[in-house]
Amino acid sequence: GILVFTYVLVNFFSLEINGFITVTISFLSGLAIINKFGLNKKGNTIFATEMISADESIEAVNGSKGYFAPMTLLENSEILESFKLKLEGKIQKDIDVNSKAFFYGALSYDHIYTVAHAINNINKNNIPVTSQTLMSFLRKVDFIGATGRVYFSQNTNDRINMPLQIMNSHGYDAKSNTVKFKSIAKVSSDGQLVINKSEIIMPGYD
Repeated sequence: GILVFTYVLVNFFSLEINGFITVTISFLSGLAIINKFGLNKKGNTIFATEMISADESIEAVNGSKGYFAPMTLLENSEILESFKLKLEGKIQKDIDVNSKAFFYGALSYDHIYTVAHAINNINKNNIPVTSQTLMSFLRKVDFIGATGRVYFSQNTNDRINMPLQIMNSHGYDAKSNTVKFKSIAKVSSDGQLVINKSEIIMPGYD
């Protein structure tokens, strides 16, 4: 069977089981249900649109093992390494570069710089900062950030050529107190797809 979580509202998902049953539930509730009813088993495939962290409920964490989720691909760069070192210095510990916290931290870092670049360019043109001018100048932003080149489609507002990867949950790791994720597929900024089948764990398998 195939279990798919897709966005319906912020933090809510549609759970489709074998293409027949669809209910609107929170992402974490969905994983807890998967755990409660033993749906995380051989023969099922679980997809979702976000990663889970170790501080969620144990029921959700246990239900997450083997599921797949898309995430930005952080390609090595001096900017990314600088961001990592600064973050580790701030929190006073080493950080897992495959963790949900690190991915969202890098994305948030670039989000803030995106808005800053747009406002700076508005001010350079001596134009008042309004919601309309901000949106217009956000579409013109083009810079290299921690997550790579940041620039947008003029028609859809989508980020162009953003490198992506598919993460696979390997379950809770008590030693590091994290949910371990492995990157099992990558699409680079130049469109190259690479799949690492040897790292894939499916539900019900160790």
